[in-house]
Amino acid sequence: MYDITGEHSFINLAKWLRNIEQNASTDVQLLLVGNKCDMENRVVELERAQKLADSFDLELIEASAKENINVEEAFLALAKKMNDCRSRKLSRKVSARDVIKWDKLDQSDEDLKKSNCSC
Repeated sequence: MYDITGEHSFINLAKWLRNIEQNASTDVQLLLVGNKCDMENRVVELERAQKLADSFDLELIEASAKENINVEEAFLALAKKMNDCRSRKLSRKVSARDVIKWDKLDQSDEDLKKSNCSC
C-alpha cells in the first residue's frame, strides 16, 4: 500500500516488492493498493502506479479508507487471488494413497482373490 498524496511511500514500493520476491515463498499473493484516492492533492499519478504494478505483475486498486472507496473490493480481490492459488496447489497434489485407492477400485473381485488378499 502506498499513499497517492506522497512520493516517499511510492518510492519505497519497488524496494519492498523486490525484498518480497527475494525472501517470500513463491506462492505469496500480493495486491498493490494506492490509498487516499479521495484526496485532491495527488502526487503519484495512476499511470505511474500502473506501470510499477505491471512490472511486478500485480493488480492495482486505488482506494480510500476514509470514504470507503474500493476497500471491500481490495480485500475481495486479494482473497480471490489467495483462493485461486490454494485451488491450483490442491489440484496439483496427488498423493500416493489417492492413486492406490483408485487402482484398487479398478481391480475386479477376481483379481483380488487371485492376489491372496484377505481384505
